[in-house]
Amino acid sequence: MADKLNLGDTFPALRLSFTNGTALDVPSELNTAYAILLFYRGHW
Repeated sequence: MADKLNLGDTFPALRLSFTNGTALDVPSELNTAYAILLFYRGHW
């Protein structure tokens, strides 16, 4: 399991791929100082 982020830590770079074929590089493509990312793991 990865270590938790602490206050002031830099968010690690992630590339999120979506089902429609697009992708988003986080946090570089977010144009805001603050963001919340929620990940829901489906269970069906």
